Amino acid sequence: MPRQEIWQDSKLVSAHDPRSRAEARAERVALLATQRYQIEVGGHTTAAGVPVLTDDRSKTLISAAADRARRGVQTIFQFKDAGGNTQTLNATQMAALNDDVGAFVQAAFAREAAIAETIAATASNDGQHAATGDNADIDAIDVMSGWPT
Repeated sequence: MPRQEIWQDSKLVSAHDPRSRAEARAERVALLATQRYQIEVGGHTTAAGVPVLTDDRSKTLISAAADRARRGVQTIFQFKDAGGNTQTLNATQMAALNDDVGAFVQAAFAREAAIAETIAATASNDGQHAATGDNADIDAIDVMSGWPT
């Protein structure tokens, strides 16, 4: 919940956020986690330019195929990209696809961790903001941009 403002004669006379600093941080962290999940499962275009699905089922299938490729159990793979097009990949390409998707997922988690650290760091300002009910510094932390694609 954002701050509550009281206006009088077109002038802001009072502003107060009813949330505690801890509540504001918890809300921001929850929004952050939702955004990371949406990025993680929302798809990815690989370094080779192939758009792939990155939902949990797709990641499992890609990982299993890469495992088969690395063990030499299978050398040619039929793979559907995010556009529904069938791609024929060899074992090296399948392993590279798995590594690329894995790096994308890890980059999403790393971005989440960096932003979470920024949110946690706002605790150092709690003393000066608690009395005023101001959580604007927490609410201003951008959790929507800078994600891997």
